Amino acid sequence: MALSGGPESGGPVGAGPVPSRGFLASMPRLTWGTTWALLAFAALLVRAPALAPAVYGLGAVWFGVSRLVAGVARGIAVRQEVSATHVTPGEPVVVRLALRNRTRLPVPWIWVEEPLPVHLESAGHFRACAGIAGSGRCEATFTLRPSRRGRYRIGTIRFRLGDWFGLCTAEGRADLPLWVTVYPPILPLPGLAPEARVPEGPRQDAGSPFHEEITVGLRRYTPGDAQRWIAWKASARHGELLVREFPRVRERATTVVFDLESRSWSAAGGAQALERAFSVAASFFWAPPGGEQATGLYTHARAVHYVSEGTGEVREPPRWMRIAPRRGLPHRRQVLEALAVLRAADGPALEDVLLRLQPLLSPGESALILTCGHRAQAWSAASHLAARHHPVTILAFGTQSLPPCPGVRVLPVSPEGEVRWA
Repeated sequence: MALSGGPESGGPVGAGPVPSRGFLASMPRLTWGTTWALLAFAALLVRAPALAPAVYGLGAVWFGVSRLVAGVARGIAVRQEVSATHVTPGEPVVVRLALRNRTRLPVPWIWVEEPLPVHLESAGHFRACAGIAGSGRCEATFTLRPSRRGRYRIGTIRFRLGDWFGLCTAEGRADLPLWVTVYPPILPLPGLAPEARVPEGPRQDAGSPFHEEITVGLRRYTPGDAQRWIAWKASARHGELLVREFPRVRERATTVVFDLESRSWSAAGGAQALERAFSVAASFFWAPPGGEQATGLYTHARAVHYVSEGTGEVREPPRWMRIAPRRGLPHRRQVLEALAVLRAADGPALEDVLLRLQPLLSPGESALILTCGHRAQAWSAASHLAARHHPVTILAFGTQSLPPCPGVRVLPVSPEGEVRWA
């Protein structure tokens, strides 16, 4: 049997005069237990032969039914599944809720309620009512549509059930924590492909059968070189160990430097510009414009409900967050999860962040800086970084025109979020 109901608002529908509750509505609600206690006390005072057996018989029926309802409530098993745990804003998340009656007694009615984060469901909760046969089950399916980035917890399910006549009810709760991570919106990034002046590194296809046939020269042996690379004839001729040098490939690595100082973003653009910056950063990791390349993240910020992958522990991230450049989908997913929960916070200025980052960059590694507005000290630190053979690109949000920065590619972003890729 399917649960009837769905996400709905619990607030008032309209405004108007509030009617009086009346005398009876203002009286305390009497439960069946209280009613039976009053009747039992009246049976002791009233001398009626048939009253006492009827009252105590009714009490026995109520007690027996309450024990049965409580037993059925303990036999309700709840299961919940979601169609996806990592989505973007607006992407639907289908939630499937199933209740199974593990007893042979039927459940005439059961009321189910689950509170939901407002950014996943505007109503704020899911409510439904159904009946379950003995050893039967019922299911409900509803859809969540995330409205903003973040990491949200669902799965706290409360239910209440009772008998046919409403003599007694029992409540239960199932805590099935499920985390839904909402990435920032993904945008197209045409023209944004930071080049990398990375020195040529070791050949990537060392296992190729043609590896030793393609050589560009000889060099001295260094500890760690494979013995099969040694040129024995040339080594005997020169009197020292020489190894073959092979063609090398070009590595591409970019670190995204996110300026999350709260004072920077409060100057121009505010929250709208900051969220646009999160979207650009997430889009860069979602599909790097320059193709498959090593990408990393460096920032100083705070996080909201930061939860490590595979654990249910809510904790704060370290003060400095650095994710070294790597390739692959698991790495990009790790960065996107961080971008989903990061927020601006009071901290060091962008120039201090760049000075701290400089010794962490590998030779020739490029930097993509996301900041707001213009500060002379930050521009000077970016030029100093570019002078050390690190290609630097600055995306300045919340402005339309910016002064030039020597050796640095500057791309202004308008307050409306339009990136000027020229």
